[in-house]
Amino acid sequence: MRTADLLLKRLNLPEKASKYYYHALKLDDNDIRVHYGVAKSLVLSKKNIDRAADHYKFVIKRDTKHHLALCELGLIYFEKKEFEKSAELIKESIKVNPKFTFGFVTMGNLLYEYGRHKNAAKYYKQALKISPNEA
Repeated sequence: MRTADLLLKRLNLPEKASKYYYHALKLDDNDIRVHYGVAKSLVLSKKNIDRAADHYKFVIKRDTKHHLALCELGLIYFEKKEFEKSAELIKESIKVNPKFTFGFVTMGNLLYEYGRHKNAAKYYKQALKISPNEA
């Protein structure tokens, strides 16, 4: 799995990484790290987003506090224009990890897209408080 993580995170080669993740799934189809990797590689390679969503759901079912999977699944629903589901998942990712800068920025983006600019600004400000150099 280290090779897959390297291909995905460091070299930005999601299609190659997915081959390694799928191999790892054959070895242990209950490993949430592998399911998360498969989902992330599918999203980054812009292939089969519905299958990516299924893998994120698998992760969340086994670890309800996996803030990354919650937020990533929320982003999938955001892309599908299912704003209610998206907002629910992203808010949950923030609740699980109140220092999750990306979650606050993502929620701000969602609200901004909805036309709720004042509410979006609150999330952006919170992201800046948490990580002034990242947001």
